[in-house]
Amino acid sequence: MVGGALFIRSRLDQRTEDKANPPDLVCATELAVICERIANETDVNVTLEPAGQTVSRAVALNGAENIDGWLTAAPWPAILDQRRQARSLPAMFTTQTPPVLARSPIVMAVWPDRAAALRQACPLQQPGWKCLGEVAGKDLWKNVPGGREIWGPVKIALSDPEQQALGGIAFTAGAIEFFNRSDLSTIDFEDDAFRDWVSNLKAATPVTSSPDMTAVLARGESATDVFVGLEADIAPAIEESRRQPKPVVLYPSAVVNFDLTLAVIPGRAGERLQEVVQEAVKDQLADMGWKVPGTPAGVLPDPGVLDALRQVWKEAAG
Repeated sequence: MVGGALFIRSRLDQRTEDKANPPDLVCATELAVICERIANETDVNVTLEPAGQTVSRAVALNGAENIDGWLTAAPWPAILDQRRQARSLPAMFTTQTPPVLARSPIVMAVWPDRAAALRQACPLQQPGWKCLGEVAGKDLWKNVPGGREIWGPVKIALSDPEQQALGGIAFTAGAIEFFNRSDLSTIDFEDDAFRDWVSNLKAATPVTSSPDMTAVLARGESATDVFVGLEADIAPAIEESRRQPKPVVLYPSAVVNFDLTLAVIPGRAGERLQEVVQEAVKDQLADMGWKVPGTPAGVLPDPGVLDALRQVWKEAAG
């Protein structure tokens, strides 16, 4: 009886301590809907910020404060810890490859007439990441086979690959398609043709931290011609929209996914976050349009290569 009472008292003390010291969860900005649910349904302190900003903060002196866990896309936790280790700082997370909670393909939402022009311009009528950059290099739609002068310049909504988790992964898929292989190295990125392709893509991309599909649907073709985002966000938004005609969803030949992961620090705060995410959202992700981890993962190069591509984007002329 005494042992049982002590155990119950210990559990109560733990719960009291958890409420008094809620864990700090940092969320990639693309996950605003998921993290808003966590903030509303739990006692977790939630901060939304671009993945690149989280990496920079965590490798700065004392920058790892107020981070007990990070909800983002693989392989960003590995990028962060590799950056820390390069500066002789200890790894932050319990593992650089936390389990995948769910995944969503990264796709393109394109207005039907622009999609027809892309198919005409791309090899085998299959729009892809490489072809998208080549079309961007035409500058104006009138220079693209099947394009019309009234459409004006080619506009692509792609979140900043240097700072945003989604943009970084999509841009990496473009590099994979450009070189037609996934075993990329930093030497590849010195290729002049590749650098030109990157500059063309960047020039067609408006300066934005995180494009919003709802806003694109509200503004129509004037907002963008091609929207790059998560299938989990795009498909429901298009289905619910009353706009006609609606954008079509295109799946590039190099399929890459946003693999949703929760990286946590060792200790009670990290354990608590794992419990909270499990209870608050994990069982509901399928209803939110996310796929279970058993779906094909796609192929990405080493995290260090993805990190190097962020610098390539930063240096490119836009």
